[in-house]
Amino acid sequence: MGGDDRRLHLEVAGANGVSTTVAVEQAVKSYAARAGAQLTIHDAVPLVAFDRKGTAGFYVVFGVSLAGFVFAQMTLGLARLLAPVHQLVMVAVFSAASGLVAAAVAGPALGAVPAPVLPLTCALALLTAATASATVMLCTYLGTFGIPIATLLLLTVGISTSGATTGADLLPLIARSISPYLPPGAAFRAVTDFSYFEGAHAAGPLIVLAVWAVLATALTFAHPFVRQSRRRIFHASAGRNAFH
Repeated sequence: MGGDDRRLHLEVAGANGVSTTVAVEQAVKSYAARAGAQLTIHDAVPLVAFDRKGTAGFYVVFGVSLAGFVFAQMTLGLARLLAPVHQLVMVAVFSAASGLVAAAVAGPALGAVPAPVLPLTCALALLTAATASATVMLCTYLGTFGIPIATLLLLTVGISTSGATTGADLLPLIARSISPYLPPGAAFRAVTDFSYFEGAHAAGPLIVLAVWAVLATALTFAHPFVRQSRRRIFHASAGRNAFH
């Protein structure tokens, strides 16, 4: 914001979030009215014509997250028929396909997400992999209780704190703190950055998504060893108790 005593000029980036932009504009308009100054506003990074409300990113992230969650449940249903490595291949193939289809539809087909197709595909594929892998991991360790926990963590909390509908800067402190580290929040930041800011800060969100996918997969593969270790500890403890 700059200007003399009677003129004020405000530059905003509408692509950074409609709610955040409106909040800033309202605050500056109120100040300008009290100061008796003429205010001009310039949107330096506007949203594309097909996404004036800035909701395209939200729907893409939500849809891809939901697809990964549902696919994970299908994979779990086939767990007795498929080896773990085959499940991993299924998740990888589906993640790549999901990312490509979502990127093609939201980008070139509808023009609502102006990110280049390849980076957008990468971000959405990682989101699918992170969501599916985390769901499988939670269900592997917690059984049927894994489904509601995955729903709460990855969909309910993850989507509501993603910053897609309410700007991340306007979220409560706790929500703002966890938002970048949950898959939906990380993915939404990557999609926005690739779409409007030339991917300048997309590396961090992509790393978060990759860590979720890799760590969840590693924990899933480690489950038989963890279970075997628990049995050994249990039998050793039972043996000592019987001896005494």
